[in-house]
Amino acid sequence: MISKAKIWFRVMLEGDASTAVASRPQEPSLSEVLLMFAAVCTVHFLLVCRVRNFWDARVPWFDGGEYLDIAAIIHQGNLLGHSMPQQFWGFPYAIAGFSKLLAIPEPMALVLISILGSLAASILIHRLYGGWVAAVFIIINYQRIVLSVEGGSEPLFVCLLYASFLAVRSGRWNAAGLLASLSTTVRPVGILALLGFAAVLAMRKNWRQLAVIALIGLAIGVL
Repeated sequence: MISKAKIWFRVMLEGDASTAVASRPQEPSLSEVLLMFAAVCTVHFLLVCRVRNFWDARVPWFDGGEYLDIAAIIHQGNLLGHSMPQQFWGFPYAIAGFSKLLAIPEPMALVLISILGSLAASILIHRLYGGWVAAVFIIINYQRIVLSVEGGSEPLFVCLLYASFLAVRSGRWNAAGLLASLSTTVRPVGILALLGFAAVLAMRKNWRQLAVIALIGLAIGVL
């Protein structure tokens, strides 16, 4: 009798555990996260267009005008004789490169880079932290959607930063150092990622890899 009671109790516990697992909400897939991102971006785009012409609305926003000024100077190939805006040049170089490669106007290249950068960041966040984090990152951070649709340097910076994190997770330290160094050309706060990588390598006493990352950072800084 006691043994039967034990068996019944064990079956009940296993049944409760399986029911709890089955009732647990399923994590959003990458396709669902990207669909959510596209939907939110589309809604914001339509809201902007409802107020005024999209290109007229986005030009005064943030520091996009200064980035476009630098990109135009880079595109001309004459860096002398111009008053340079006080901005980092990573984003303008990307704008000038996309504009020349795709033969599109620089404002369009700016918006395209921002949208693609934010899209890539969503994929990277999903790879790094899972679907719930990626979905919440889209929902609670509406400023990111604004910057993605209307053009800003932050989406490109976040994309490079999270790409460096993914490279570290897979043990590709050289790629991580390069990506983090490139992120500092867009936003200087990217230096914190490089310092974090250096601290980890120092704790592991991997001095050779630390020296390589330092050289990569210095080379990007000089360029």
